[in-house]
Amino acid sequence: MLLIAFDVDPEVSDRMLEVFCSDLFSLGLQVDLLVVSAFEGNYDPVPRTLIGHLFEECQLAVGNLPRALDLTQSPVKAWVTRSLQSLDNPPCWPEGQRHASVGQQ
Repeated sequence: MLLIAFDVDPEVSDRMLEVFCSDLFSLGLQVDLLVVSAFEGNYDPVPRTLIGHLFEECQLAVGNLPRALDLTQSPVKAWVTRSLQSLDNPPCWPEGQRHASVGQQ
């Protein structure tokens, strides 16, 4: 279910941030980055959580991902990964549009 969508940069057509409430993998989206909202240091891949699913399906250890923007000390309490395609071993996402993913454990 789409919760909210907004343009990150209105001058560029493909700079949209969409926030979904669903199983990321059932949506068939290709993800460029992750916005992670979880207790700092609590990124264990627990089954039936987004962080667990990312580890099981893509071998992504969320706690080890490089951060492009750290807002953990702000009221937002979240951080944004660098482009996942820039990783040494980028994940294989289902074919489809590129999106950002917001995850909460």
